Amino acid sequence: MPRTRRARLHGGRAHHPPDAAARHHRRRDRDRHRDPEGGPAVTTKFERQGTILQLVQERELATQQEVAQALRDAGYPAVQTTVSRDIAQLGLVKVRNAEGKLVYALPGADDIDRLNELITALRRWAVSLEPAGALVVIKTVNGYATPLADAIDAATTDVAGTIAGENTIFVAPRDGLAAAELAEQFRHHLEGDN
Repeated sequence: MPRTRRARLHGGRAHHPPDAAARHHRRRDRDRHRDPEGGPAVTTKFERQGTILQLVQERELATQQEVAQALRDAGYPAVQTTVSRDIAQLGLVKVRNAEGKLVYALPGADDIDRLNELITALRRWAVSLEPAGALVVIKTVNGYATPLADAIDAATTDVAGTIAGENTIFVAPRDGLAAAELAEQFRHHLEGDN
């Protein structure tokens, strides 16, 4: 019986020459992020989100499509739904640049507080949400549409405005942002995927 098999059977450690172990670890590390079919390397969420943070600091990216394209240009596969989720999880905010254009930026302490208040309000009061034409329609528990609309207005610059009734909010996204994209951002917060 080979020594390695006997060692495993008896709870001992198998003896491998040091070079064999080093080769195994290098091969494992090299192959860890490869596509199973031998394609290009597959990136981790941590790597992708780190790249997004770097891109946002280096460039003025105004839309999720611009972020996705910048990721692709940097060699990362990117689709809009993943970018939307990453932006929500990273808590990126939109600020006005020198030309007055809204671009993604890293959040400050006040931005994080407002985002946390929005997440809490969505989870507490929102019953459903869906894009409807150019708007996002959010249904709430009776009487809570106005406080949730206030939280939305305070927390996000992606919204041009809100109209709240007793249990319904109409949310108008800013130009350049589709209602479906805004609804997806809200959905990530609502479902705890932030």
